[in-house]
Amino acid sequence: MRVDFVEKPYNSQQMLERIQRAMKLASQRHAKHMRQLELRERINSLTSREKEVLHGLIEGKPSKVIAADLSISVKTVDVHRASIREKLGASSTPTLVRRVPEVWGPSDERPE
Repeated sequence: MRVDFVEKPYNSQQMLERIQRAMKLASQRHAKHMRQLELRERINSLTSREKEVLHGLIEGKPSKVIAADLSISVKTVDVHRASIREKLGASSTPTLVRRVPEVWGPSDERPE
């Protein structure tokens, strides 16, 4: 976090602008944090199998490879993929893969 100083005597307009800038930044950070919390809750609602499929998707594996890794059919992987996208509110798999790593870090329940 950047700290900003205003030297005395200060210009009232300059002070007001800096306060407004700080409030806008705080608001943006709060909104991002709330989106991340919501996504984390949605990830926690996934079944363990869906989390395994999600892990494969994040690693960039195609459905065929994920299916082989989990000893399930490609069709089952595709069904899980659709369910994951619906539960996490992602319109596409690339969107899903971009958003999830922001909140699903190494300390979270990631199947190995």
